[in-house]
Amino acid sequence: MLKYFYTGKYNEPINESKDLRLQLHVQVLTYILADKYDIPTLMGLAEKKFKATLDRCPPVEAYLSVVRDVYNIPTPSNALRTIAVDYARMKFRDIMESPDLGILRATLQDEPEFAFDVLQSLVNAPMFGRCTQLRSESEG
Repeated sequence: MLKYFYTGKYNEPINESKDLRLQLHVQVLTYILADKYDIPTLMGLAEKKFKATLDRCPPVEAYLSVVRDVYNIPTPSNALRTIAVDYARMKFRDIMESPDLGILRATLQDEPEFAFDVLQSLVNAPMFGRCTQLRSESEG
């Protein structure tokens, strides 16, 4: 954070790391600090890096490991929630088919607001696709 104050740049010390879980955690912690000290520009940079890391498709377990942290950020304008929900929505089928289903279940039980937000997102803008199997059964 001090480096950001002096240089205006946000470079994570773990940028070169291939550990996406660690990157996600650092980005969430940076967002929390920026929120605590009211530094909206740093919050915005942390949001962008968080989304960019999710765009690299981290393992399901790595993604779910930061959901609790994201949902415990005590700010009404928590942009990381929206990013986390959008990612869950986009990858829901993959998450449901992963061997980490138990971690998903625990995350949904521990963070019911996350579960509600994902469901609300799916209801408000339903996802379409993979219906060809149902159509062929009804035609036959």
